[in-house]
Amino acid sequence: MNDKDWDELWEMFDWITEFEMDEEYQNEMQAKHGEGHYFMDAFEAWDRQKDLIQKLVNAKLKEKNNG
Repeated sequence: MNDKDWDELWEMFDWITEFEMDEEYQNEMQAKHGEGHYFMDAFEAWDRQKDLIQKLVNAKLKEKNNG
């Protein structure tokens, strides 16, 4: 992957972590535990960020290999 690919990947990561990750977490916790606002601790956030990075890298590699 080149610098442009990494720039795109980090832009996507920033967007998802800022606008989508907490909403997804809230939806999961509310489905499990009922209505309320749930706090995502640093360990949970890091686990979700690692998974997201892996998904974004895999998608970018698949795109480059198929394109």
